[in-house]
Formats: sequence, structure tokens, C-alpha cells
Amino acid sequence: MAVIIIILTVPICAFAYLKNKNIYNPCFLLTAFWTLIVFLAALRLYGLIQPSFTVYIATLLGILFFAAGCFFFSNKRITIGGNRLDSLSHSFIPKRFNIVVLCMLAYELYRFVDVFSMLRRGYTLNMIRLLYFGINVDGFQIGRFESVMETYVHLPLLYTCMALLAIDTVIPKEKKKISLLFRILGYVWIGLAQVIMGGRMVIYIFAVELVIAYIMLKKTRIQLSGKKKKILIITLVCIAIAFVYWLTISRSGNKEYPFLRSLYVDFCGCMAHMTLRFESVNIEYTYGMSLLSGIFRPFMLII
Repeated sequence: MAVIIIILTVPICAFAYLKNKNIYNPCFLLTAFWTLIVFLAALRLYGLIQPSFTVYIATLLGILFFAAGCFFFSNKRITIGGNRLDSLSHSFIPKRFNIVVLCMLAYELYRFVDVFSMLRRGYTLNMIRLLYFGINVDGFQIGRFESVMETYVHLPLLYTCMALLAIDTVIPKEKKKISLLFRILGYVWIGLAQVIMGGRMVIYIFAVELVIAYIMLKKTRIQLSGKKKKILIITLVCIAIAFVYWLTISRSGNKEYPFLRSLYVDFCGCMAHMTLRFESVNIEYTYGMSLLSGIFRPFMLII
């Protein structure tokens, strides 16, 4: 089944690239991403279980319908660079970004109090991750306010600001909209949020966004000399590797933690996990009501 999915999705990737003339359009990115996940999951490395036929079908349908929406119902392209970048500045207000960063940093520092106490007591990030998901860990537990705040305020703002920060990081100095101070505070916010979550996915996502932003703006010259540019790139790469490695070791408390296995499971384990969920969870049909979940969910939460 994995071979069939790859045979069907590779032409979709090719067509999406030819249609948009870039590799950062949503159709290409999502299709290529899931094609890679299906391929790696089918290898069943490190003892990962075989994804079920139902999971493969659900994945294939998701890819096909998303691609259909991109091909038939959207004629817009994502373009950032050149003169288009100037038009982007009219919808981006730095003051609002600064206010969001300051407010969310204050919120994260409030959340970090318990996390810092747990780190001082020798808890691993695995235990901190349990705390993040609302589980009581030796008396430490987040309240309902923090849970709602995290889901509906902090995470949406974090992921939005990460994309804006990635773009502003790679564009030339004269076109930057975010001051150096708030770029640094933004990086601190991302790092602090990642520690509080006890995972590594935010760092992965931000790294990918930086790469995509650089590709989208590759025609714009970065105002750095060759030597300074190499030093900057090497420094950022070393910091990212060191931080991810520290997060990995801190999660397990084991200095010989299998990093490649963890990376593989993080990205491909979703197929095996969905297989177990289909087998253990009773799926009740909503007769189309879930289609409108985004509209009705806020009201249902109140009820």
C-alpha cells in the first residue's frame, strides 16, 4: 500500500511544482512531506509496527483531497520578495508584534516557575511534558485557565509569530520590520516555550520555516560579507544542534539517548500511533457535524 501511495503522490508533487514553479507552495510541501513519512514508516525501522491498511487509506485520501483543493479552487500563489515584500509591510504592524511578544513572554515566565522548580529537582523533560498535557506530576499541575490559554491564545500566537520572525530574520537589513531587541526576545520566547512544552517540535518547525523563508527570498541578497555570513550560519547551526541535543538528553536523563531513533519516531511514529488508535478507540460518526467543528467548538466549550 505504501508503494501505491508513493506512485500516486510523486506525480502530484511534480504537477504542483510545475504549476507553481517553486517548492514552497502548500500542495508540494504537504504532499512531499507525507510521501516521505509514508516511505519511512513503511521501512519499520527501530521495531516500529506496520501501519494498517485503514491508516494508509486515510492518509491517501487526505493528500488527494488537499491536492484537489489546491489545484481546482485556488489560483493564488505565495509570493514574498521584491516589490511584493513592500506590500506585506502594510498588513504587518511591528508595534502589535512587540506587544504580543512582551505579553506572551510574561505568560511564559509565569508558566516557567513550576518548570524551573521541576528542573531543579532533577525531573526530565519527559516529566515536564506530562505536566504540559495536564497530568499531575508529584503535586505539579497546570490549571484549566492555563490549559485554555495555551490552546487558544499562546500556541496560535506562537506559530504565527514564528513565521513572521523567520521571514524578518532572512530579509536584508534595510527591509526588516522587527527591531533587533524584539527579534532576540522572539528567539527567547521560542526557546522558553519549547522547554515548557518538554518537546522539540517547535525548534524543528522554526528551522524549517527559516529554510523555506530563505528559499522564498533567495533572489534577495543578504547584506553580509562572505566571511561574516559563514560565521553566522555556523554559529546558528551549532546553537540549534546543541539546543536540540540538550532537549533530547534532558527528556530522558540518559546521555546515551538514541537521537536518530527518537527523530525517526517523532516524524514517522504518527502512522503507527494512528494504527493503534483505530484499533482501540470507538469511532462514533457525527454525520458531517465535525466539518463545522471550527465554527461550533467555541460555543460548545462554553456550554
